[in-house]
Amino acid sequence: MSDQLMNQDDRARIEELEARISELEDKLAERASTLREKLRDDADEAGSEMKEKAERLYREMKPLLDKYREEREKIAERVSCGIAEHPGLSLALAFGVGLFAAKLLENKAGHYRHHHL
Repeated sequence: MSDQLMNQDDRARIEELEARISELEDKLAERASTLREKLRDDADEAGSEMKEKAERLYREMKPLLDKYREEREKIAERVSCGIAEHPGLSLALAFGVGLFAAKLLENKAGHYRHHHL
C-alpha cells in the first residue's frame, strides 16, 4: 500500500510539474510574440525615420541641385552657340586638345615602360 501511495504522490508531483512546464511554455511563447512585435515596430519606426531623413536631405539639396543643373545648361548653351558661331576655330581647338592629350598619354606610357619593364 505504501508503494501505491508513493506512486500516487509521484504521479501528483509529475502532473504538477507538467502543469508548471505548460504554464512556463505559454509565458515564453507570449514573451516571444511580444518581442517579435516590438522588433517589428522598432524596424518600422527606424525605416520611417530613415525615409523621413532622406526626404528632408533631398528637400534641402534640391535648390542646390537645381542651381547647378541650370548653370550646366547655361554653359552647354554658350558652348553650343560658340561652336555654331565659330565652327573652324572650334574644330582647330578640338584638334589641338586631342593632340595635346595624345602627347600626354604617349609620354605617360613611355615613362611607365621605361620604369616598370
